[in-house]
Amino acid sequence: MNNKIFISGQVSGIDYKVAKSNFDIAEKVWRNKGYEVVNPTNLCEEKWPWFVCMAVCLWHLIKCDSVYFLPNYKNSKGAMIEYKISEYMRKMMYVNNFHTPKYFN
Repeated sequence: MNNKIFISGQVSGIDYKVAKSNFDIAEKVWRNKGYEVVNPTNLCEEKWPWFVCMAVCLWHLIKCDSVYFLPNYKNSKGAMIEYKISEYMRKMMYVNNFHTPKYFN
Protein backbone atom coordinates (compact mmCIF):
# COMPACT_ATOMS: atom_id res chain seq x y z
CA MET A 1 0.00 0.00 0.00
CA ASN A 2 1.38 3.39 -0.94
CA ASN A 3 -0.77 5.48 1.45
CA LYS A 4 -2.36 7.61 -1.24
CA ILE A 5 -5.53 9.38 -0.09
CA PHE A 6 -8.18 11.27 -2.04
CA ILE A 7 -10.10 14.17 -0.43
CA SER A 8 -13.82 14.34 -1.16
CA GLY A 9 -16.25 17.10 -0.25
CA GLN A 10 -18.44 19.92 -1.42
CA VAL A 11 -17.12 22.39 -4.00
CA SER A 12 -20.23 23.34 -5.97
CA GLY A 13 -22.81 25.51 -4.23
CA ILE A 14 -20.40 27.22 -1.81
CA ASP A 15 -17.88 30.00 -2.28
CA TYR A 16 -14.90 28.53 -4.14
CA LYS A 17 -12.40 30.15 -1.74
CA VAL A 18 -14.12 28.45 1.20
CA ALA A 19 -14.15 25.10 -0.62
CA LYS A 20 -10.48 25.46 -1.57
CA SER A 21 -9.58 26.29 2.03
CA ASN A 22 -11.47 23.24 3.33
CA PHE A 23 -9.60 20.95 0.95
CA ASP A 24 -6.22 22.60 1.59
CA ILE A 25 -6.57 22.22 5.37
CA ALA A 26 -7.40 18.53 4.99
CA GLU A 27 -4.50 18.10 2.57
CA LYS A 28 -2.08 19.54 5.11
CA VAL A 29 -3.35 17.23 7.88
CA TRP A 30 -2.97 14.11 5.71
CA ARG A 31 0.46 15.15 4.39
CA ASN A 32 1.62 15.60 7.98
CA LYS A 33 0.44 12.02 8.62
CA GLY A 34 2.73 10.84 5.80
CA TYR A 35 0.15 10.37 3.04
CA GLU A 36 0.44 11.26 -0.60
CA VAL A 37 -2.66 13.45 -1.01
CA VAL A 38 -4.89 13.97 -4.03
CA ASN A 39 -6.69 17.30 -3.64
CA PRO A 40 -9.39 17.78 -6.31
CA THR A 41 -9.13 21.57 -6.07
CA ASN A 42 -5.60 21.17 -7.43
CA LEU A 43 -6.78 18.94 -10.30
CA CYS A 44 -9.59 21.02 -11.79
CA GLU A 45 -9.94 24.63 -12.85
CA GLU A 46 -12.64 26.58 -11.04
CA LYS A 47 -14.52 27.34 -14.28
CA TRP A 48 -14.52 23.80 -15.70
CA PRO A 49 -17.92 22.12 -16.16
CA TRP A 50 -18.97 19.85 -13.29
CA PHE A 51 -18.94 16.66 -15.38
CA VAL A 52 -15.38 17.32 -16.58
CA CYS A 53 -14.17 17.74 -12.99
CA MET A 54 -16.01 14.59 -11.95
CA ALA A 55 -14.34 12.58 -14.72
CA VAL A 56 -10.91 13.87 -13.67
CA CYS A 57 -11.62 13.27 -9.98
CA LEU A 58 -12.95 9.75 -10.48
CA TRP A 59 -9.88 8.85 -12.52
CA HIS A 60 -7.68 9.90 -9.59
CA LEU A 61 -9.97 8.41 -6.93
CA ILE A 62 -9.71 4.89 -8.33
CA LYS A 63 -5.91 5.06 -8.05
CA CYS A 64 -5.98 5.93 -4.32
CA ASP A 65 -5.88 3.53 -1.40
CA SER A 66 -8.25 5.52 0.77
CA VAL A 67 -10.61 8.48 0.79
CA TYR A 68 -11.19 11.23 3.34
CA PHE A 69 -14.66 12.78 3.28
CA LEU A 70 -14.94 16.37 4.49
CA PRO A 71 -17.77 17.11 6.96
CA ASN A 72 -19.84 18.71 4.17
CA TYR A 73 -19.62 15.75 1.77
CA LYS A 74 -23.34 14.91 2.05
CA ASN A 75 -24.16 18.32 0.53
CA SER A 76 -22.36 17.37 -2.68
CA LYS A 77 -23.74 15.25 -5.51
CA GLY A 78 -20.17 14.56 -6.67
CA ALA A 79 -18.91 13.56 -3.23
CA MET A 80 -21.87 11.20 -2.82
CA ILE A 81 -20.92 9.54 -6.12
CA GLU A 82 -17.34 9.27 -4.85
CA TYR A 83 -18.66 7.75 -1.61
CA LYS A 84 -20.60 5.04 -3.47
CA ILE A 85 -17.65 4.23 -5.73
CA SER A 86 -15.35 4.06 -2.68
CA GLU A 87 -17.75 1.63 -1.00
CA TYR A 88 -18.00 -0.49 -4.12
CA MET A 89 -14.19 -0.59 -4.49
CA ARG A 90 -13.81 -1.36 -0.76
CA LYS A 91 -11.48 1.53 -0.13
CA MET A 92 -10.52 2.59 3.36
CA MET A 93 -12.83 5.53 4.06
CA TYR A 94 -12.39 8.25 6.66
CA VAL A 95 -15.81 9.82 7.06
CA ASN A 96 -15.70 13.20 8.79
CA ASN A 97 -12.68 12.28 10.92
CA PHE A 98 -8.93 11.87 10.56
CA HIS A 99 -8.55 8.83 12.81
CA THR A 100 -11.10 6.03 12.39
CA PRO A 101 -11.50 4.48 8.96
CA LYS A 102 -14.58 2.64 7.78
CA TYR A 103 -13.56 -0.80 6.51
CA PHE A 104 -15.42 -3.07 4.16
CA ASN A 105 -15.08 -6.86 4.16
